[in-house]
Amino acid sequence: MPKKNAVNDLHSISDVTKIIATLVKARDKLKEDTAELEITINTNKTQLKSMDAEIKIKQVELDTLRKEKEKRDAEEKAEKEREAKLRADIEAKIREEFEIKKRVEEEMQRQKQQLQQLQQLQQLQQDIPETELTKKSSGKKKDPKEKEVKEPTKGKKITKAEFQKLQMEMMNNMNHGGPGGRPPM
Repeated sequence: MPKKNAVNDLHSISDVTKIIATLVKARDKLKEDTAELEITINTNKTQLKSMDAEIKIKQVELDTLRKEKEKRDAEEKAEKEREAKLRADIEAKIREEFEIKKRVEEEMQRQKQQLQQLQQLQQLQQDIPETELTKKSSGKKKDPKEKEVKEPTKGKKITKAEFQKLQMEMMNNMNHGGPGGRPPM
């Protein structure tokens, strides 16, 4: 039976050799696969580094864009504030000019009234003869009783020239804030 064992051993050796050959092939294949994986890993690492660099560039660009936007926003805000101030200044100037115009119109109306009064006084002056004048009361009552109404017997008699002088003094007093006149502005 020793022969059988020898054949079995030969078969076993042959099987072991086949197994070893298969293992060697598997090892070689594993080495190839490992080498390919290492190449792929290195390629991926290189791509990852490249992507990281691109991300950093994009972040810098994004930061730059953000800063530019903030600067534009600040400039726009400042411009809006300048516009609002200018608008407020213009509105204030318009109000001021309106008030000035209103005061000028009021002053013109007042001067017009004074001119009318002066013209009335001049008309009255023309109606008064150059003879001596007596100051008389101009007030009238609706239902005067005979006892109350009397022609003045007293009073200073003045000439037309004296009357004109008094009239000019009264007009000057009205223009300079005197009695009956408005104080100057």
